[in-house]
Amino acid sequence: MKRKRYRYIGCGLCDIDNPIRYFRLLGGNQISSMSISTFIRIEIPDDMELEKYSYDNYSTVQSEIKLRDLNPKVVYYNRKRHKYMIHENLTEIWAKGEIQPCDFFKYIDKEEYKRG
Repeated sequence: MKRKRYRYIGCGLCDIDNPIRYFRLLGGNQISSMSISTFIRIEIPDDMELEKYSYDNYSTVQSEIKLRDLNPKVVYYNRKRHKYMIHENLTEIWAKGEIQPCDFFKYIDKEEYKRG
């Protein structure tokens, strides 16, 4: 079985029903160097080809597959644990179209965020 491939979307406005081709996709090794604390993580199917140019630090695809169909998850940086973690409740809220990624920290309980 092949290892799952993931990419991350760091833009502040993204709708779960947008096609994946609308977004710049970051690799996991790139998100740690960014100042963004929340991302949308998606699974890249084995048959989806990523396009990457040597002068860009992101990939793109030409697919019309919607984010909803790529098992999206809200990922945030937990400062106490010093790692990125999936936040299931925010993923559900975002999937309903009620918030955008740039607003995630308004919904994360500050004590939960500190505890990790």
